[in-house]
Amino acid sequence: MAGFTPSVTTAVWMGTDMNSPIRTARGRPIQGSSLPGDVWQTVMSDAVADSPVEEFPPFRPIGEPPSPLGPNETPPPSAPPAPPPPELPPADGPAPTAAPDEPDVTPDDPERPGILGDPGVEDSDSEDEDCSVTPCG
Repeated sequence: MAGFTPSVTTAVWMGTDMNSPIRTARGRPIQGSSLPGDVWQTVMSDAVADSPVEEFPPFRPIGEPPSPLGPNETPPPSAPPAPPPPELPPADGPAPTAAPDEPDVTPDDPERPGILGDPGVEDSDSEDEDCSVTPCG
């Protein structure tokens, strides 16, 4: 049992170290509204007997303010979506073109179009090439 006034807080606990139910001398279970409640009321009555009646200060929330929405309500969007940017008139000069997917290269040997040389690797058509470890190309 626990309770408070603006200036006094009191808690009463009755139990055992073994967390087993306790009973009165007549064998009835002791609950918060029985013996602990009686003890709490006696302690609080004595504590405030000669004190003036106190009022709690106005409620002042801590943390974030409570939501005005119910548990299943969705808040409205905070701002409407931004409109798409306006299309600008074309600038003077040539229009940009899309970049090609592959770089523009010319073959090393114009007699063999479509076969490009590998930079840094010499082209070898020799027959002594060992293709057992690395595939020949």
